[in-house]
Amino acid sequence: MSDKKFTVHVAREGGHEQELMTRENIVEMVSTNENTWVFVDSQMVSVEELETIELNDATEIRINPGMVGGAETFTVQITDSTGHTVCEMTKEEIATSAKEANNWVFVDGQMVAASAIADTDLSQATEIRMTRPLVGGF
Repeated sequence: MSDKKFTVHVAREGGHEQELMTRENIVEMVSTNENTWVFVDSQMVSVEELETIELNDATEIRINPGMVGGAETFTVQITDSTGHTVCEMTKEEIATSAKEANNWVFVDGQMVAASAIADTDLSQATEIRMTRPLVGGF
């Protein structure tokens, strides 16, 4: 294996960090940390695939802790009349707020309908924003 280093986004309890890692470093981290997921260009790959997959053309490599169904939370930036706040919300809380409070939800700059949030994969989202609807005119 080579000594080429790749920029890897590593999710940790305190947030995401970027690290320069060799293929060997990536394989070792994933192998030694039980229930760790690795994504290459949003595609989840196994340790075995990591050892042979072409990484030179990858635009993004992420290492995340495995998710437990129902317990996953997302960082949501909320815009309201007081400014911006940041909070952790589950997918269900995001969907409920969008439906009941009539809030707009944007995932990586793309507006997502309240009815579609439950079916939207938020695991690779880099930015989730929620805002009250905008009204045009005077």
